[in-house]
Amino acid sequence: MDGTTIREVAQGIPAELYHSSIAVHFTASVPDDAEEGDSWNGSVLTKKVVPEPIQQETTYKRLSPIEFKLLFTGLERIAIRAAKETDPLIADFYDIIDDPRITGIELGLQSTQDGIAYLALIGLIEPDRVAEILSGSIK
Repeated sequence: MDGTTIREVAQGIPAELYHSSIAVHFTASVPDDAEEGDSWNGSVLTKKVVPEPIQQETTYKRLSPIEFKLLFTGLERIAIRAAKETDPLIADFYDIIDDPRITGIELGLQSTQDGIAYLALIGLIEPDRVAEILSGSIK
């Protein structure tokens, strides 16, 4: 016998907790560790199977500095270039990107993600562009 799925575990005597038409559906007793979703056949408790969550690992691309800049539209690049003159955070972010020793921009690097998020925060790119840019797909 496979058992009956436990729909509710009552703490106490069902006849004292519920109307008689409902109390009749309760088994006299189940093991203390019984939970909703488990199965009980009167002598064997079968715990419900909870699947492990599937963890999707995000993989980020590594792009050359020019490929990174091409992730932005022309209007975004012009706005960012103008903002570099007055915003020290943008100036610092782009000083690193423009450094001739840099061979690639890691889109998974927290500082890269923070820099792109900052561009959205101050309105130089639309917030929905952050994920699009971090995908690394040049359009």
